Amino acid sequence: MASYDWMPRNVAKFIAENPNVSISMPVRSSRQILEWVAADRLDFGVVLAVQGYPQVEVEELLRIPLVCLFPKESGLEDRDQITRADLNNKTVVQLRSFDQWQESSERILEGKGDFQPKSLVETYVTQAAAQIAKASRGCALIDLMSALEMVDDTMCWRPFEGEEVFSVHLARPVRQRRASIANFLIEQIRTDAQALQQKFEQLVKA
Repeated sequence: MASYDWMPRNVAKFIAENPNVSISMPVRSSRQILEWVAADRLDFGVVLAVQGYPQVEVEELLRIPLVCLFPKESGLEDRDQITRADLNNKTVVQLRSFDQWQESSERILEGKGDFQPKSLVETYVTQAAAQIAKASRGCALIDLMSALEMVDDTMCWRPFEGEEVFSVHLARPVRQRRASIANFLIEQIRTDAQALQQKFEQLVKA
């Protein structure tokens, strides 16, 4: 999600404007990032899961809707919203992860009598889920941020029932350093997140 496109774009923009700055951007699970922030090994982190770290100050940046990405010839393109029943007899790509996604996927799909896909594929990376759906002409349940990267003349997306959202958070040590170049990057990320949030809300309501 954020670590594969949004954060790299923000880091690239920041480096372009501050060419003498060096940045380390490890990509790990939210738990690992939070542990490093709590231990003051990172100036900040961008995470999904946020529980259980009193040494970390957490701020919500984004609420990204869950959507269904699918091929335009699937017969779903005229729907305003995709339901579980719409995915019957279709190849469905379900996202798993070590963070919030797994619990949400289980809550949305598993144990539902009206959900009978032709085949079910599980993967841990949103971009992989989108690519599998495109190559197999299947349907992927992914975040809107990732779906927008895959929309073209063959693929489209619609909101998925339940209005599920995934919260992206900024995590910082409670005892923050007084002066850090990281603060300028954080402000850029906040500004970009606000613009993205407005975009997501307009797209889902459209």
